[in-house]
Amino acid sequence: RVRWGGAQIVGGLRAALPSAGESSNMEMPLEEGYIYGREPKKPSPVPDIQSMFEAVGVPTCKLGELPHPKDWYAGAKERQRLRDIEMEELFGRKDELRRGWVDLVMDGLGSWGERVDVIRNTGGPTLGLAELLARAAHERPFDEERIDLLYAKSEQANLDQARLRAELTDVREHITQNEDQISKKEVEDEASEEQRIEEKRLEAIKKAKVEKELARQAALLRGEEWPEDVELEDQVADPEPEEGRGAVAAVAGGGSGEPTSPPGPTSAP
Repeated sequence: RVRWGGAQIVGGLRAALPSAGESSNMEMPLEEGYIYGREPKKPSPVPDIQSMFEAVGVPTCKLGELPHPKDWYAGAKERQRLRDIEMEELFGRKDELRRGWVDLVMDGLGSWGERVDVIRNTGGPTLGLAELLARAAHERPFDEERIDLLYAKSEQANLDQARLRAELTDVREHITQNEDQISKKEVEDEASEEQRIEEKRLEAIKKAKVEKELARQAALLRGEEWPEDVELEDQVADPEPEEGRGAVAAVAGGGSGEPTSPPGPTSAP
């Protein structure tokens, strides 16, 4: 390592070094708020939480107050049961509409596919032109102008028919693809619906077992006897009892029943 003037030579490489009197160009700002010479990104403004709660309908109340009266909370379990029944009815309606749409579309695609096949399999008007051209050439061989005109018409008709057949082939392929995709989607939706029903059935069985165990524990604490265990498969086979459906209809129709929308805020006693 050798020093030479204002430079330093290391291993044969000469690196220029600034002298003591020269000012450095690597000066960084010394103001408060800068990090490594760069001004940091300003934080985003705090969102308006209260407005967001009001937009989605979250009730607001003061500290120590309930947003709804106590009788409204007492009917929460019944309202949840009615909502579950209504959801099952909506799922059934959705499944019915899906099946109807699939049947309607598949019938339409099948009808149009048959029409396309009939047109593709017909000979078309070119056969008549070819026959007329052959008769004209045989019966009037000296009428060259007429023969040339018929020949040009026949060639144009053949080109048009070939183009039409190609387009009809593409249309038939599109119809077949649509039928295949709709059938595949219907199979997937059917399997998904069956899986949902099975999961709901298992969930109902599990819930019934938990409720039964809680009731048994409460009976033992009271010193009462509890009957032998029974199978719960038959008890939860139908998650939509008829009386529940009638209650949903009564609530939807404005009849007597538990209110589905909360009343105004009230103070706790």
